[in-house]
Amino acid sequence: MGGRGQASRELAYETVKPYVIWSPDYRKVSGGIRVLYLLGKSLRDRGYRAEMKMTHNPYVDNPWSVPECHDIPKDAIHVYPEIVEGNPAGSDKVVWWLLNKVDKPGLKFCWHPNIGDHPILNVPYIEPDIFSPGGDSWTKTRSGVLGWRGKAYGQMPDGVRVITHDWPQTRRELADELRSAEYLISLDPYTSIVHEATLCGCPVVMLEDRIWDVGSLTSGPMKIYGVVDEVAKLDEARQQVGKTHPAYLDYHETMAEQLDVFIERTQAL
Repeated sequence: MGGRGQASRELAYETVKPYVIWSPDYRKVSGGIRVLYLLGKSLRDRGYRAEMKMTHNPYVDNPWSVPECHDIPKDAIHVYPEIVEGNPAGSDKVVWWLLNKVDKPGLKFCWHPNIGDHPILNVPYIEPDIFSPGGDSWTKTRSGVLGWRGKAYGQMPDGVRVITHDWPQTRRELADELRSAEYLISLDPYTSIVHEATLCGCPVVMLEDRIWDVGSLTSGPMKIYGVVDEVAKLDEARQQVGKTHPAYLDYHETMAEQLDVFIERTQAL
């Protein structure tokens, strides 16, 4: 999805409703927050006005320069994630983008079919040029085990290097670590790092919960391969993990079509 140029953007500003996307401040380690800003980027690339309205904490810069909304246009379409309570804008032009399993009234899109029976909206939220396998075989240089707690609690096995909000410092460094690790243990079953790891050819052992299990990673339209629920199944994960990166590249066309539907439905509000 590429930009259509300044003339197209100016035309869109004059003829269609703008978007205000409600979100916390940008944080590189939060997949949920990333996708909100990337929706803004995707809409702006199509020539639409899209700005961010803070739900938590002051606005900070983001890698795609999606600006903060200081003055809400009267005809704005408000995009609320499920963390928003009520209708803070008091608008009749509201769409909910459910990134987790919470129900809301009105027009809804969701990230995954497990969340609800609503149209799916995914955006390209991981950089496939950064998070890629590299090399000819995962067995040649991989060693050590990485861990991720995310929203979960629990003890990691001894010797596991735990990824945190501060380490690695950059996304490129995170990808390098994932490319070098034998496998990742994720205590959080619903997290972007599982996808990032498998894009790098790193198998994942994931702790399941009542909503998210290994099967959910391939039951939705965005397929994630190479994830198992116990260390004993790692050989199975190693055989499958190489399918994730090409599947993600192939899925970009579908994501563009999902955005078409989102725009059509929301512009009709």
